[in-house]
Amino acid sequence: MIKYQFVSSIDGNTYYSVFAHACDWTWIELFSDDIGTQDPADFEPTDVERFYFSEWNDPKNLVVNTTTAVPISMSRAVTDFDSIKEFYGTIMGGTTLREVAFDDGSEWLTMNLPGALTHIEFVRRPVPEGSTFTVQEFIDIHNTAHEKYILTPVCGFDQWADDHWAYDLPDGMLIDDKVALFK
Repeated sequence: MIKYQFVSSIDGNTYYSVFAHACDWTWIELFSDDIGTQDPADFEPTDVERFYFSEWNDPKNLVVNTTTAVPISMSRAVTDFDSIKEFYGTIMGGTTLREVAFDDGSEWLTMNLPGALTHIEFVRRPVPEGSTFTVQEFIDIHNTAHEKYILTPVCGFDQWADDHWAYDLPDGMLIDDKVALFK
């Protein structure tokens, strides 16, 4: 488990984050501005803003008015921001909220789809020297499996297709409008 604290450059508030291995290869990050009885000294200060609450699309104030945990962000390692912007921006109508480069060479691209409460964060990091398995190799494994096993709409659904995101299109956005744009 990793504990972070960071100060928002927008509102000046201190936020806390607990980053933990949930199961399999899934990690979860929990955010709050209140840590209860936890000692703030146990949270590693970081200059990296783990989330930009001021840019969160919460038109109904769901988090303020509920005790339900609400997903606010999904994060994915990528190698190519241009294709991400093309798909999520041009095709899906999303907006780029923030694109940030850090001193270590890492880059974050944060996007939001129309009407979505959940940010999509794409992270591109330099390949560490001596790496034996890279993000690009992982992407290639996924794409090779899809090409080999997804032959028709009723023939093939490989194990990597289970690792996907699903979206409920907002009113006024039709599936017909999107299908024509998919490759």
